[in-house]
Amino acid sequence: MREAPGGDPYDGGERVEGAEPEPPDGDGDGPVGRYGPVGPEGGSQPEVVAQAGAARTHMRPAVRCLRTSGEQRPSPIDDYRAGEDVRRGGPGPQTVFRRRTAGRANGGANGHADGRTAVFTAARGCAVLRHMDRTAGLADEPPAACPTVPHRPLRVPAEEAESRARAFHDVMARRRTVRDFSDRPLPEGVLEWAVRTAATAPSGANVQPWRFVVLTDPERKARLRAAAEAEEREFYGRRASAEWLEALAPLGTDWRKPFLETAPAVIVVFEVHKGPGSPRPYYTKESVGIAVGLLLACLHQAGLATLTHTPSPMRFLNEVCDRPPEERAAYVIPVGYPADDAQVPDIHRKDLEQVMVRL
Repeated sequence: MREAPGGDPYDGGERVEGAEPEPPDGDGDGPVGRYGPVGPEGGSQPEVVAQAGAARTHMRPAVRCLRTSGEQRPSPIDDYRAGEDVRRGGPGPQTVFRRRTAGRANGGANGHADGRTAVFTAARGCAVLRHMDRTAGLADEPPAACPTVPHRPLRVPAEEAESRARAFHDVMARRRTVRDFSDRPLPEGVLEWAVRTAATAPSGANVQPWRFVVLTDPERKARLRAAAEAEEREFYGRRASAEWLEALAPLGTDWRKPFLETAPAVIVVFEVHKGPGSPRPYYTKESVGIAVGLLLACLHQAGLATLTHTPSPMRFLNEVCDRPPEERAAYVIPVGYPADDAQVPDIHRKDLEQVMVRL
């Protein structure tokens, strides 16, 4: 599920007693939904089990079931048909459900593009589907003031901009994934500066949801290799499709990963998710991916070789690296100097015309 800002979709709420059908609001978006109590008066109120993320993904919300004491009943959403009200209940208050189709990015016949969201809320044992319009008033209210500091841009003369960009490209074009490492020790401080560079990456809501675990202990690297190769045997022997193995064939890879021991250092990059000491991250994979790109670029600029290894599954890395469960491994990156006799696959990068589009 894609993460997006906005907090818990189940907070707040209002109780609807004996809701009656609402008249159409005339905006062309269809009916609006709301839940009231279900069951006879004096009975226990239903518990709604809602699918997580309905509010965040702007998809049609869904309720699995309504449970009352001693019986399980289908939710009104099961009987819903476009343009109809569904009324359920006994002699007591009835449930009235009418739904507005959730917003779509491009509008359309059954949607709208104004950012409205249907949200499940719960209060005092009563479940309510409440419609929230998060765009209301946004244009009228300025953003809240936040602390600022002067920006210090890198000022490059216009006549030098292209030459600098080309010089950076020429260095990065020599970067290759290396699997044959020398045991030559790394210069002091280079890994620390590379991680500092990676940590300058932009991130969703500036949460900076990354952790870089640097392994240099031989015993720890041996454990890493043994666990990774066990997973890779499964991958190459059973999990990978024939199509996937065919795509890997030009690279000459297999389940053997000696570089996890021969490289002087291995950086294991973790995504940091919500936990006792960490906030909820947003756009986690995108943020960590950008940071890893900067990490690889900085290490290459320092004359070091790298490899991006992604064993699957990766949960064994939490144990090897002594990390808590809210941290999830994303990349394993051996770092070192290439061996004198190192070889790389004879492959080529796409031309600019294949990767860039001007409009």
